[in-house]
Amino acid sequence: GTGTLAFEDLYPNRGDYDFNDMVVDYNFNQITNAANEVVELDMKLTLRAIGASYFNGFGIQLNTLPSSIRSVTGQRISETILTLSENGTEANQAKAVIMAFDNAFSILSHPGQGSMGVNTTPGAIYVEPVEFTLNVKLTNPVAVTDFGTPPYNPFIFIDKDRSREVHLPTYPPTDLADRSLFGTGDDDSNPETGKFYMSSKYHPWAINIPVQFDYPAEKEDITATYLHFNEWANSKGEKFDDWYKDQEGYRSVKKIYVKPVTEK
Repeated sequence: GTGTLAFEDLYPNRGDYDFNDMVVDYNFNQITNAANEVVELDMKLTLRAIGASYFNGFGIQLNTLPSSIRSVTGQRISETILTLSENGTEANQAKAVIMAFDNAFSILSHPGQGSMGVNTTPGAIYVEPVEFTLNVKLTNPVAVTDFGTPPYNPFIFIDKDRSREVHLPTYPPTDLADRSLFGTGDDDSNPETGKFYMSSKYHPWAINIPVQFDYPAEKEDITATYLHFNEWANSKGEKFDDWYKDQEGYRSVKKIYVKPVTEK
């Protein structure tokens, strides 16, 4: 099935908290051999929205060594920010990091109307989402239990600053992240206890939704859009783990971005 990753990019500050600064749909296909070992990985990604003025990149850290990867194809690299090894993984990383793209605006162009973003301002010109596939071939098979579970450890890096990463809550940064940001602004990360990318109230800067997510419109705070988000976050995910569903009393429909209707 298809899931969605949504990010806030003013980390370590809270920002407008509309979770549309980058919206990426994903579908991962782990190709295995007869021994149930991963030999290849297809990552189908769809960039749906960029509710930001920053030039953000997107990558995924896998739970395996860079030397385990034979090749990576399908990446969208347009800047000179990243250093990639011969096999396509990012250099100077202890774990294999697959960089999908380094500038979201090189994939989803601004239509020249609305805010600086794309597909977040109601009534502005709609830009068709862009789908592309990354293929990762492994040097040697890796057991499924060791390889990790999709979507693995996805993250963005902010405005061409490779060191400024944003990961899902509790997921650690890569080796190239600026750890001095932890505990600054609204962030309450504590690497010693395994708390990463969460505020003191356990609010994250990135979310993983197991279905296609109806993301908030520009400047619409997710806590006012999805009425049980606060309870989910404050309880560290123990309450209302279905907060994103379209159920009675769960959402303020007027605050959700809707694709404009095209007149025939």
